[in-house]
Amino acid sequence: MSDDNKVVPFPIHKVKRSAQGPEASLGRPGRGNRRAMLLVSLVSTVLFATMMVNKVTQNPQREDSGRGLASVENAEGRRDFTEDLLWAKRIARQSLREPSSVGRAPSLEEVLRNSELANSYAMKFDDEGHLMEIDYRGPPGDERRLTKCEDFLMRFEDLFPVSFDRAARNESIREKDRHYDVYGLMAGNTPKANVHFTMGSQDQLISMKVELLPDATGKSTDK
Repeated sequence: MSDDNKVVPFPIHKVKRSAQGPEASLGRPGRGNRRAMLLVSLVSTVLFATMMVNKVTQNPQREDSGRGLASVENAEGRRDFTEDLLWAKRIARQSLREPSSVGRAPSLEEVLRNSELANSYAMKFDDEGHLMEIDYRGPPGDERRLTKCEDFLMRFEDLFPVSFDRAARNESIREKDRHYDVYGLMAGNTPKANVHFTMGSQDQLISMKVELLPDATGKSTDK
């Protein structure tokens, strides 16, 4: 046997493949790894979207829990004051409805004080709870207009200290910026009281005062 036949060829092709294997696995992920990374990304996106939806839907619940007006954010992360304004208006309207919000109809006194006079007037009552005086206490220019004093007196007849079925103007004195009107409260043909109105030039109610006549019979407190 010759010397050439004793040389065993070195398996170079096997060494090259084993050397390339780790490099390929580190530098470029296989198809299975790419699928796993895509799945993780999708799951993360879905979880983030779910958290944001829950945060938005939970904002009204935090409002009802007593934190006050809502702090709502729009899609760009900036504060949206529209919702706050709507809640403020809703609270303002409810505060004017005060009695109905607690399950009962408003009394006639509450209607006069809150609706007719808009909480801008001081009201004085006698010892039996009858209306005797009204006096404006708000800022100048916000007085309530009262174009028909007769209708006003008849609507709130139950608040006055005498019973009457008719109101008629007995006297009127006009000055430059205001006028003074006196209305008689009549039960049939019997005068019961006089009501003195001080009005602005545009029929704004400035004050009202009830004057009981000497022979007038007071209203029963059982009514």
